[in-house]
Amino acid sequence: MRSILICSFMFYLANANANIEHTPEENSKPSTAEISRNRACFDELAKNGCGDPGENIREFRKCLYDVFPKLTQSCQKLTSDLYRRRN
Repeated sequence: MRSILICSFMFYLANANANIEHTPEENSKPSTAEISRNRACFDELAKNGCGDPGENIREFRKCLYDVFPKLTQSCQKLTSDLYRRRN
């Protein structure tokens, strides 16, 4: 009886195909319009004196907080999604 349970459990594990972190939407590539809009946002931040977030993230966030009201609506959404405080 014990070996039957072990074999059935192994058979069950072999056929289990669970994936909890993948959704088909994650594999979709961004459109060229989305890429150019996101690049324009970072260009807009650079023109406002924030520079590159890769250089100094703390200074970039401080600058972003200061110039946030001046940004376009799409840029505000992008930066909010990327740089908001997470609890």
